[in-house]
Amino acid sequence: MSEHMEHHEAKHKEEAGLGENPVIARIKKHPLLTEFVIIIVVTALIGGYLYWQDSQSRIYIEKAQIMAPIISISPPFSGTIDKFYVAEGDRVANGQRLAVVGNQTVYAMTNGLVIWINNAPGQIATPQTPIVKMIDTDELRLVGRVQEDKGLKDIRPGQHVVFTVDAYGDRRYEG
Repeated sequence: MSEHMEHHEAKHKEEAGLGENPVIARIKKHPLLTEFVIIIVVTALIGGYLYWQDSQSRIYIEKAQIMAPIISISPPFSGTIDKFYVAEGDRVANGQRLAVVGNQTVYAMTNGLVIWINNAPGQIATPQTPIVKMIDTDELRLVGRVQEDKGLKDIRPGQHVVFTVDAYGDRRYEG
């Protein structure tokens, strides 16, 4: 077959829509481009597989509740709130100083997490006035519902969990 006929036949196929895809034709002409495309495809496949594997190990629970008994701490006697030794979010140990009311130091009666302080130095506090609220983190419970078809079969008592709370962004908690 002559070169002229091959050119004419290729042109006829192209006009009829039977020719090779122009993108594929360009890739075939450039070996480096071919290798680049192969690398991109393989990378995308591996990335997709890793994402799929990661998502298979997660169970999503919507509208869960975090619960813990709140421990309200008040001074033993009325007095002026003078000073706080803790802030919201601090972890405290049993017996740790929390505040000074009047001339008396108020101590934690258990380990816990401070969730609120009556940050009003100079204000009068009574034995009925909580000055610090905390939770015992050993009593912290996460309660949520899992649909039977969304991972219930993969959950076992005592299993280690890592969870996030939407309100705290990417911060991770373990239990």
